[in-house]
Amino acid sequence: MRAINKKMPFEPIVLTPQELARQSLNNLFIREILKSGKVLYEKG
Repeated sequence: MRAINKKMPFEPIVLTPQELARQSLNNLFIREILKSGKVLYEKG
């Protein structure tokens, strides 16, 4: 994994599955993330 540029602001979006489902209905930003984003960390 590449190092993160510390000069660039970074704020992860953390949602429960229920919040994600609710947000994806009317939030175009969340829909775009779901369509083309990458999972950086997933609890196993």
